[in-house]
Amino acid sequence: MFSDSIFVIAEVGVNHNGDTDLAKELCTRAKECGASAVKFQHFHTDEIISKRAKLAKYQERSKYKTQYDMVKSYELSDAQILDIVEHCKLIGVKFIATPFSQKALRFLVNEVKMDLIKVGSGEIINLPLLREIGKTGHP
Repeated sequence: MFSDSIFVIAEVGVNHNGDTDLAKELCTRAKECGASAVKFQHFHTDEIISKRAKLAKYQERSKYKTQYDMVKSYELSDAQILDIVEHCKLIGVKFIATPFSQKALRFLVNEVKMDLIKVGSGEIINLPLLREIGKTGHP
């Protein structure tokens, strides 16, 4: 899968602010800077955040009233992800995403055909998700 050359992953995360055009622009810029891959996060807010979750102290200066509202604004739909994946193929940069649920994992493996999984640091104790990731056989 990897060559002997350096493999640079540009962390996009949620810096696209839920905007597909911005996400594609970030991918293009990462490619221009020499990135081998771009890494996103894929989640469905309703599965991972309570609508009553409060903002962290440092987030209280934001325009959001709840953690849910903030995270929801960063969410990319499955269709948006597929659009970004196609853009990545066109410009020649590998697409990677961290799944935050089993549903997101299944989508990334089965629909996106992602061939490696990046586990988020907060998910290292999410045993059900880790077991599902292990079943994929992907690095």
